[in-house]
Amino acid sequence: MSSDSAKSIESFAVDAALLDAGKFASKHGQAFLLRALFDGVLQPTPVNERDAYKGTHKIPRLDLLVGNRLQSPEATYAYSLGDLAGPVSVGRASSNRVCIDDVSLSAQHAEIELRDDGELYVTDKGSTNGTAIGDGKLTFGNPTQVPFGKVLVFGSVKLTLLRATQFMDFVRTVTSPD
Repeated sequence: MSSDSAKSIESFAVDAALLDAGKFASKHGQAFLLRALFDGVLQPTPVNERDAYKGTHKIPRLDLLVGNRLQSPEATYAYSLGDLAGPVSVGRASSNRVCIDDVSLSAQHAEIELRDDGELYVTDKGSTNGTAIGDGKLTFGNPTQVPFGKVLVFGSVKLTLLRATQFMDFVRTVTSPD
């Protein structure tokens, strides 16, 4: 069984349609990482290696996808960053708030934090395959500001950072019956 903490877009559809932004954020989180699976799958980590600090597979960086469009909401998943009251850990281990079950992620890959200035920062925690904002690779241990709407890359997994209101609009758009 996968420990991946992603939820399908459809699981947010009713609340996105019925709740105001404040109630939606209180219930589901202030920010989200959105993942579209263009190939349909992650590369799951073998169960006995998922929480281990060893076993990360060195994977060549994939070029960022250009010109691809979301074909179906069923292939789109979201990771909630929660209330952002403290640092949000990202990695392959099930102890992370954002657990991404993919062999290219380290057990404790990165951390996302809301600073006093109201901006989000991401820090690579010494991962094997690196962390990037767009195509700009981060330096280990150096917190880097990441604006909403930007693509974060953990190993070879690409996610788009959205605030709750952006995520609600996206969910409403892709799940509307029109």
